[in-house]
Amino acid sequence: MFDYLHTDENQAKYRKNNANFAKVVENVLNSDVSTLAIKRVLTTNDNTSLRIKHINAELGPKFREFANTQPVVLARGLWSNLFTWEKFALELAQGLGTGKPRDVWLIEITGGPNTECATCPNYRFSDLTQYYWPALISGVQKYSNKTNLTYIGFSNGCRTALSSLELYNTNGKTNAGYYNNGSDWILTNLSARPIGTFVGVGCPGAFEGESAFGQIFGRYGQTILNDFTNHNMVHFTMRELGQRLLQECGRIDRRINGTCSQVALNLITEDNSTISRNLGSDYLTFINTTNDNQPGQSVQLNNLLIIWGQHRRDFVQRNSDGVVTREDAEGILESVNALNESIVRVDGVNHEELVRDLRTEQFIRGALR
Repeated sequence: MFDYLHTDENQAKYRKNNANFAKVVENVLNSDVSTLAIKRVLTTNDNTSLRIKHINAELGPKFREFANTQPVVLARGLWSNLFTWEKFALELAQGLGTGKPRDVWLIEITGGPNTECATCPNYRFSDLTQYYWPALISGVQKYSNKTNLTYIGFSNGCRTALSSLELYNTNGKTNAGYYNNGSDWILTNLSARPIGTFVGVGCPGAFEGESAFGQIFGRYGQTILNDFTNHNMVHFTMRELGQRLLQECGRIDRRINGTCSQVALNLITEDNSTISRNLGSDYLTFINTTNDNQPGQSVQLNNLLIIWGQHRRDFVQRNSDGVVTREDAEGILESVNALNESIVRVDGVNHEELVRDLRTEQFIRGALR
């Protein structure tokens, strides 16, 4: 009980005379101690604490024995957190749609309490690839006692993984991060070839081709980021980006105002978490650079599935989900060296709808069978 009451998720509620603390006590008395399934790793560059959740730790014994013991790791994209993909992760752990319960882990690359606070670092994409992702994956390897993993990444969760694998897939990484053995923080290594099966959903690449977000953020992103800097905003939400973009939409030519306004309004509808200003700047660089390569160059995998979406709206150029283009999806497939590879398109969805679409979930389940 002491451990449960003192997790990071419950510490702020501890001994408070209110309904929140009452709920915490009720949970532990009813044996609902789900936050004990949350484990942590520390990065080696600045000891940033990142969260991992072992979904099966909350389930009964029958969901802890697997015909396929290879752990499944899920990572969402920008403006998400550890719990954004939890419902789907629970279904995979229970074997819903596959008939085969799997050992499922959620990782939080960005969006956590130690990456998105007032004093948290203004991290760059290179921090994610060189430190955050290696620490998280080596942590899953250590906590699960398995070195070969299945990985499912959406958006930035896909792009970060592919770029990190470019660095460390062949030889692994010594001292990739710290895990906790129950009392101490211990350095651990990332093994070579940590991912056997890779599923990339809505994976941004070199931003080849045309998408509405690439066009609009590429044009007005620097002005917005400069404004965030002037207002000392080190982290910002999707809604804050959309609201600021909407101001820019009123200043532009009527011929592209409709596209700009729709992109801004789509951003405003989401307000889950924040990202760092530097990460936003790095994505702006990806968009505006014309001579960069697709991520995942020469990364060797056993199995690769790329899932991309095609938007239904007229304002978006065909062959994109509004963010990720067909050119990027096909370019990534060509960039990675997989023994078995395939690509599928989900029609009638925008970028955020793609990851929630039942067809996408079925394609993912198919890759796990």
